[in-house]
Amino acid sequence: MLEVVVVGPGCSRCMELEAMVRKAVEELGLEAVILELSDQNAIRAAGVEKLPGLLLNGRVLVQGWMPTEPLLKGWLSAAREPSPSRHS
Repeated sequence: MLEVVVVGPGCSRCMELEAMVRKAVEELGLEAVILELSDQNAIRAAGVEKLPGLLLNGRVLVQGWMPTEPLLKGWLSAAREPSPSRHS
């Protein structure tokens, strides 16, 4: 299951980003936990310096800009794919 965290104080861009995430998750048929992070100390601890921010499975993907829908869907799709195993 994916963990997606929308980072920001609840501004209009943050709400727009959350709506984009929810729509993309639904359209892709993914299982995901979508969380909001608005506490300033927690935002800094997560490594986000500009808002809105987006974390996917703990990795910061967005800081201070809005991804396009195709880009967001690409990240979500890639995150659900199992990592290919490497054979020695």
